[in-house]
Amino acid sequence: MGYDTETYVDSKVTRDFAIKAFTNTQKYMYYESNDLAFEQNRILGVGISGALRSNYERKGLHHAYVSLVDQKKYVTYYINLDKNKRSREEEDYFIGYNVLNLINTPVTEAPGLVGELFENDKITVLESMDTIDLLLSSLSTTTMNIIFL
Repeated sequence: MGYDTETYVDSKVTRDFAIKAFTNTQKYMYYESNDLAFEQNRILGVGISGALRSNYERKGLHHAYVSLVDQKKYVTYYINLDKNKRSREEEDYFIGYNVLNLINTPVTEAPGLVGELFENDKITVLESMDTIDLLLSSLSTTTMNIIFL
């Protein structure tokens, strides 16, 4: 990602994964089509990081961050899982299934979790903004200086 981080299970890291996926796919689509008018609205950047059940007893939470970036909107969700209620495979499936659900849910709707739910399972919107604002805010000061020279 171009920087060091103390943890990879983090909303900033997940956001940066989604931005990278989105911008790299735009570049690829442009080079493949060689046309500025390619259908950009078909591109979706997805970033996911999580700390799920493992073979040893985890001290921390079982949780995940999910970031989605498309041509118009960016949103990061936080999913908390009720600890030790599911196997590792079930947690993997639960997160994956809910990522697919989030992709198919309009950003204007309140998110909800699907599947077998337990008392402490919860989803929260951490951040939401227009994609252009996200991309501008993610530029470094150095990059901004180069642009404005």
